[in-house]
Amino acid sequence: MPCSRAFARCADEPDATLTVAELGTGYYSKVAGKLAEDEEGADASELNALTKTIIEQGVTYFNYYLGVGGTNRDWAAKGVTTTYDFAAPLREGGGLWDKYYEVRAIGALLGMFGPMLTRAEPRAAGVHSTHPDLSATQRTNGDAALVFLRANTEAEHHFRLSIHDPAGSGIFNIPRQGDLTLGPRAMKILPVLIPIPDGQLR
Repeated sequence: MPCSRAFARCADEPDATLTVAELGTGYYSKVAGKLAEDEEGADASELNALTKTIIEQGVTYFNYYLGVGGTNRDWAAKGVTTTYDFAAPLREGGGLWDKYYEVRAIGALLGMFGPMLTRAEPRAAGVHSTHPDLSATQRTNGDAALVFLRANTEAEHHFRLSIHDPAGSGIFNIPRQGDLTLGPRAMKILPVLIPIPDGQLR
């Protein structure tokens, strides 16, 4: 049963897995129009922020449209170019570019932290940023936690963070000296406390 708004769980399946099908990676191109990679919002930073935002919201299954660029044949809509490169992570001709490496890095992150994220829940007031235009949230699973940071303007953001320790030892501030920096509209995921073999990543 479809839900009425993004990230909402259906009333008849409140425990259903949150999913996003066909997360957009770019656009098709029209005859005499812009090429896919020239469209606004089709770049690697946009894909990075979109993907990390849905992970921040608790989505545990998603796929991309498109992951691999292709070619329109005789079924193509009138006015649409033969190329269906779509500014996809893997280009129509097989080329790799910055968007491919963003997706690959997110895949590596999920390979490391996916089991923890699958059952993670948002922690209210788990993290505070000193910058008013920077969103900061925390997701926890037991003593493990990740912090999601998103710059919401076109300016470079300089800030400090106060983070609740998921293991219960209070609040700690980072960095100890100076500021952190996040670029315009950028997004990062930071491990706060993650169990690893023979220790913890903090």
